[in-house]
Amino acid sequence: MIAQEIISGASGVSGEAITAAGTGILAVTTAFKSIKRVSPGEKGIRMRFGRAKMRDGKPVIVGSGMHGIIPFTHGIENMDIRDQSTEVAELFIDRSEQYRVLASFVWRVSPEGDNPYKARFLVEGVENVVPHICFGALRTVMTTINEKQMIDAIAVGDGVRQLCEQDLEAYGTEMRRLNLHSVARSVGSMLRPAGITPEPGNGVGPLAIASGAIPDLAAS
Repeated sequence: MIAQEIISGASGVSGEAITAAGTGILAVTTAFKSIKRVSPGEKGIRMRFGRAKMRDGKPVIVGSGMHGIIPFTHGIENMDIRDQSTEVAELFIDRSEQYRVLASFVWRVSPEGDNPYKARFLVEGVENVVPHICFGALRTVMTTINEKQMIDAIAVGDGVRQLCEQDLEAYGTEMRRLNLHSVARSVGSMLRPAGITPEPGNGVGPLAIASGAIPDLAAS
């Protein structure tokens, strides 16, 4: 009888301890999941039941910092708004003769307004779509300007921006800079402003490539 009471008491204590421990673990887990961090260089899109939370018809966007949420039903989707650089791409431009162009772009998700929401939910794989749009615009520009203008990164960049600006805005993104690494005839010499020698692997940005006099390429 005494043995049964001891066993019963031990079982009761053990059960209470397990219940208390489980409750404590659940409380800690819930508290941990109640806070979401948005890092510097990011914007957070508030979510509710797997969809963007709307207020007055617009998505709720938060900046960097610690933000409270309701666990399991609400959350925050982080979106990187830092500058992104594409890989250097090789384009062959067919004109009266063929040209080989090496270029890359710097772009970002625009942090203003609901642009982070657009980049996350209105397009699939924004990191692939944006370079595709920019390089398509670059090809168009390079086929419509004269040879001297092909090495003017400022003029080329402005032309590309005008062509793709509307499409990029629709996806909440913007082009920041065109890096024109080199422009050369497929057979023949490289085209470049006098005194500017692009180094392999280094982008020649708009300010650098615009310096110096552009030689008379038509006479070359």
